[in-house]
Amino acid sequence: MSISPDEITEEYIREVHGGIGIDLRTSLIEWESYGWRAGGVPDRKIQEFAGPFSVNGAGLALGDPTNDWSEAQIMTSIFEDTGVQAQLRLPRQIRVDDASSYGPGNLWKDTTRPRFWPHVMLLTGYDINGPIGITRGKKQAMTWGFLKQYCLGVFRVVKGPRT
Repeated sequence: MSISPDEITEEYIREVHGGIGIDLRTSLIEWESYGWRAGGVPDRKIQEFAGPFSVNGAGLALGDPTNDWSEAQIMTSIFEDTGVQAQLRLPRQIRVDDASSYGPGNLWKDTTRPRFWPHVMLLTGYDINGPIGITRGKKQAMTWGFLKQYCLGVFRVVKGPRT
């Protein structure tokens, strides 16, 4: 069962907080407790989630470098848990409303820019460069270095029977 663009927009508007974007941990707590409407079906819940975990030595999640996940742990969770949710702060030069800076053929690899845009992505795969996520309905590839630089934390999410 697919979630419609209107349902996505409705949920985003409900969860966005004063221009700072969605707080992924708060969103996952709600998804686990109350569920979301998807495909016209209410109360679609996840079974559980864990995180945030920092990415491979970055130590950004919770400010605790001992709370790190390696590239291998991220890849395993993508495979076993049907994806990993990532809370990002993208550089200003990447605008998800500008197709020239994201989507197929636009590998995110430059790690020299400061963090700016709040963004959440579902990482659904990986290749030789690094993880691949879904944003604005398009696949987005990035390097592991990019993920490490701009990711504030990743979350392992286990789908529920009605997710």
